[in-house]
Parts: sequence; C-alpha cells; structure tokens
Amino acid sequence: MANTTASIKYLSNSVQYDNIYVGTLGVTRSDLTSAFTRAQVDHPSTFSTAIHPITKAAPSTTKAIVYWTVSIGTYNAILDQGEHAVLAIAHGASERPTSLDKVRVEVVVPTGAPLTVERNVPSITTSVVDLG
Repeated sequence: MANTTASIKYLSNSVQYDNIYVGTLGVTRSDLTSAFTRAQVDHPSTFSTAIHPITKAAPSTTKAIVYWTVSIGTYNAILDQGEHAVLAIAHGASERPTSLDKVRVEVVVPTGAPLTVERNVPSITTSVVDLG
C-alpha cells in the first residue's frame, strides 16, 4: 500500500477526510505504542518527537498508518498470505469521536474494490479503542 497510489478515506459524525494515509512502517510491531514510536522514525514530518498519540500530543489532524504484526519476507506494499496488518488511526486533538458516533474508513487501492469498514463507537473508557 504505497501512499502515492492508495488512500484511506475517513468519515465520522463531525469530520470527513479524503486521505488520512501517511504510509506503512518498515518493521514489524506488536503493539500500538511501539508502532507510533516507530512512525516517528519512518514518517517524521507527521509524527515528530512531540507528536505521539499514545504517550504525547495528538496530531493536528487525523492521520493513519499501517503496520505489520506478522510479516513473511519483505516489508513491502503487498499484504501476502499469512501476514497480518493493522490500520491504526491517530485522531486529531479536536477530531476524536465520542460515544455512539459512527465512523467509516474506506481503503482505496489502484486496482480492485475499496474496503469499507463502518463501526459505532462504544463508550470510551481508555485511550485506545479497538473496533475490531
């Protein structure tokens, strides 16, 4: 999923973006905190040392990264059989969804059909919400 050819659209009750996709990480990560820490290295123009949505400040606008939890072979733009990838969204400080909001994420690639995931946000009691 090269960020020059793919895009991730994001829609919620309060905000809409045509492309929040920053890119993929060049290494495997097992958790969200270490993934955004690595994003500071791989994508420093978006996630600087001061911008870390888990441990520090949120980005000014909503952004998304893709990272692998299981990788077979190379870290390229293709999700191969047996690999597991996670789409992580860092909401802008003033753009975070609230309980019962409906969020929709659409992954658009140059060939094939787009993948759309729509979820209702549950009551938020932690800083990280896994919408499955």
